[in-house]
Amino acid sequence: GFAHTCAVLNNATVKCWGDGTNGRLGYGNQNSLGDGENEMGINLAEVSLGTGRTAFAISAGGTHTCAVLDDATLKCWGDGSSGQLGSSNALSVGDDAGEMGESLAVVALGGGSINTDTEPTAPQSVVVVAGDTQATVSWAAPANNGGSAVTDYVVEYSVSGSVTWSVFNDGVSTSLSATVTGLINDTSYSFRVSALNVINTGAVALASTSITPVTTTTTTTTTVATTTTVATTTTVGSTITPTITPTITPANSSTNITTTSTTVTSTSTSTIATTIATTITTTALPQIIVARKIPSLLVQPFALNVSKLSTTQLNRLVRYSTNLKRGDTVTCTSYSGRNALGVVSRINVQRARTVCNFLSAKVSGLRVRVIAAFAPSAPVHSSTTGSLPGWQSLNLLRRVIVQARPGL
Repeated sequence: GFAHTCAVLNNATVKCWGDGTNGRLGYGNQNSLGDGENEMGINLAEVSLGTGRTAFAISAGGTHTCAVLDDATLKCWGDGSSGQLGSSNALSVGDDAGEMGESLAVVALGGGSINTDTEPTAPQSVVVVAGDTQATVSWAAPANNGGSAVTDYVVEYSVSGSVTWSVFNDGVSTSLSATVTGLINDTSYSFRVSALNVINTGAVALASTSITPVTTTTTTTTTVATTTTVATTTTVGSTITPTITPTITPANSSTNITTTSTTVTSTSTSTIATTIATTITTTALPQIIVARKIPSLLVQPFALNVSKLSTTQLNRLVRYSTNLKRGDTVTCTSYSGRNALGVVSRINVQRARTVCNFLSAKVSGLRVRVIAAFAPSAPVHSSTTGSLPGWQSLNLLRRVIVQARPGL
């Protein structure tokens, strides 16, 4: 608030501190808390909201406070001089004893109740596996999606020890894993993941350990078929069997045998011709053409009377732009509440134009359409992608829906 702060704790209780004027802290007095010793921590009391009642969400206004309770009702306390407490008077509440708890009235909303959808809780069990200039991050879905389906997971990384986080641009995906590329080997990184629904981005879950991408060596063995032709001509050394010519003489005479032995040795010549033939066979695979499906995007709410994109909206649109290509048709539809004149406001048109202009600047050759409309009274469903079912009229106020159709 202007000079006080309130928080909903993880046990659904409320604690407030700061300027206590007009009872905005809800402790039955106008004392300030947190400006002296021993006033915080376990010494800071819980705000009494009523028997069995806990808080779902809280908002500290300038000089008053309102809380959505677990039964989807609304209670307010603090300065009521302008009727901001919704109590049909201009009295302050919570500045005197006996005004909180069961005595604190429920704000009359005419039969309706508060929309209790909120952002998702943090994803669970984040695990990171290092690779070569990349890392694979996986996680489990949040324990609580906040009342509406998770539409995207945001993966961020940081050099360990740095306070700066970078968003990995992987487009819009509800997959429970992502491969973060473009990392530097031998550098330690930390990773965190958060979930997004139509309300907002939830709390982040930090990976338990840091990892360091490393260079990997890949050995490739290639076998080449070869054909070898060998032609050989050989003349080998030879020995000519001797010719024996016996001369026979009469009896009692000796026999003389004359033997002639001739050895002829020739030079051996060997000629080898080798031919290596390599055959590469290429098989053409059939092409599979898959029609592109571009998800829809529900841009987070613009601030009241503002048409300029916030940092959160810009980051979301940058990620979404990775789904788009030249020739695609994008429709930006902004929604506002109905008024007595029955016409859409100029700022409503400008919000849709701002979103489409940003996407046109990011993706050259887009075709864009700008539409300004009133938020419907009945729930809205996406008939084209089914990616954001059950949009409620309350959630569409000051928002822009981006729908895209692939080009030819």
